[in-house]
Amino acid sequence: MANLKDAADIVFELNQMIESFDRSLARMKKMAAGLQADIDKSNGEITIEINTDSKESFDFRKAFDEWYAVYPRKVGKGFARRCYERSIRLLAHECGSFDAAHKKLISASHAFLEHVTRTDKELKYVPHPSTWLNREGWEDDIIKKQHDSRVDNTFAAETV
Repeated sequence: MANLKDAADIVFELNQMIESFDRSLARMKKMAAGLQADIDKSNGEITIEINTDSKESFDFRKAFDEWYAVYPRKVGKGFARRCYERSIRLLAHECGSFDAAHKKLISASHAFLEHVTRTDKELKYVPHPSTWLNREGWEDDIIKKQHDSRVDNTFAAETV
């Protein structure tokens, strides 16, 4: 009788471990754009495949240089490059591709540049590029409001 109880406890604990592993894997999948993990639960093997097509066709250095040229403050370029790549990978999962993510960052940076120019903000108060990327500055209300007004103005110009 004790052996049966011990076996039931072990099975219960193993099932909890598998559920925990599945939740962790789901979080990792969300964080890693272009990374696909397949799990075979029957034998516990994990295979990881990197989607090289999208990574090879997207030139991170060129895309970063294009983005950096738009961003109003030019400091910490090396660290900003690493933050940009991390942000692109994060956004690519959300947007569907590296190109779409890059376009979103470029658009948001143009909106931020317009805001900085319009408000005559001193350069020392403009966040470093790495800071803006790490805190997901493209999601700021200022950026969203400006983007929405540009879309409205474009629509109004097309209808006239």
